Amino acid sequence: MADNQPRDPDIVDTALALGHVEGLSLTFTAELGGHTAPLKQWLALGIGSQISLDRSWKEPLNLRLNGQLVGQGHVVLVGNQFGVVVDSWGKRPDL
Repeated sequence: MADNQPRDPDIVDTALALGHVEGLSLTFTAELGGHTAPLKQWLALGIGSQISLDRSWKEPLNLRLNGQLVGQGHVVLVGNQFGVVVDSWGKRPDL
């Protein structure tokens, strides 16, 4: 777009707004699953105890930004660390 052409004010406003928040840090989590049990069971845990989760190892992980579900993926090995490959990304129910 040439500098002498008018710009859409909505695009300009959006760009300005995003410029103010682009530097914010968000926490990304990849959720393997969960387990609910009575307090008595949690108190009985010790080193070597095993906890089964509520999903199969074959199921995708839930991916969250600041606690909000944003996608699904699966675990991979990146060097000596765990990583995640994103299989879907967006808002529910489109995941």
